[in-house]
Amino acid sequence: MKEFYKPILDKLYEVRSTEFSNEFGKIHQKQLRKNKTSEKEELLTNAIDENISNEQIKYKIYVLLNEFQTAMFSEIDFWCEKYYKLGFYDAIKLKKEIKMIGEDYNGEKG
Repeated sequence: MKEFYKPILDKLYEVRSTEFSNEFGKIHQKQLRKNKTSEKEELLTNAIDENISNEQIKYKIYVLLNEFQTAMFSEIDFWCEKYYKLGFYDAIKLKKEIKMIGEDYNGEKG
């Protein structure tokens, strides 16, 4: 029931962000491959596996890495949502400014 009372921009962000991510990923596959995130993760896990023989310590490191990744993506999502809202605010503000400029221009012309 709490979901019902979410602000409209929060709901819009949730709906559109997944679609945007998918489309963005398709369009920018070359750049995403260039970032080599998967390869870098594999290098890190290989380094851990090769240099740490104690399975308990290795497990703790993997748990901490997963927690870090989850926190990092949560923070990224937080900022993306804020920028999404800023985009709406900015669009409304820009529309008003353009309207005022047009009114000023038409007023001087008339």
